[in-house]
Amino acid sequence: QTCSNLNSVLLCDLQQLENSLNEFGEKWVLNPGDGAFYGPKIDIQIKDAIGRYHQCATIQLDFQLPIRFNLTFVSHDGDDKQRPVIIHRAILGSVERMIAILTENYGGKWPLWLSPRQVMVVPVGPTLDDYAQKIRDDFHRGGLMTDVDCDASCTLNKKIRNAQLAQYNFILGEWWWGLG
Repeated sequence: QTCSNLNSVLLCDLQQLENSLNEFGEKWVLNPGDGAFYGPKIDIQIKDAIGRYHQCATIQLDFQLPIRFNLTFVSHDGDDKQRPVIIHRAILGSVERMIAILTENYGGKWPLWLSPRQVMVVPVGPTLDDYAQKIRDDFHRGGLMTDVDCDASCTLNKKIRNAQLAQYNFILGEWWWGLG
């Protein structure tokens, strides 16, 4: 469907937005009282670990700023200048809000793809320190955030406990060494 002028664009876009949301197949709610004064928008709300909803991602059509900034362009067929429509989008919404929701949801036990501490290599003794460093380097080349604990002043149990408290996703020790 084509929309010929700015006045018809709003109604046309509202219908296209509704069609897109219906095709998406998930439940959605029209909120006509919302304060979106630029133009129609889609807000994505996510539920946190305790059931509260937060607005995160959004996409919005803006008919006002192009007018305010006197923005125009020459159409592909060379007609008179046309007024553009600006598309605002925020994939995560507020980054701080998204991090807070993820932190609360995962309770410090981050999934591997998001974890700042993915793998801890724990050699069972000083004779395996060099091998542990090699394993760390291999994992690092594979794209994983990997550390190694070669602290001779700590017992094996203490090293493992420290890695658990630091929320490493995986702790590799002697059993893995035997696999080659």
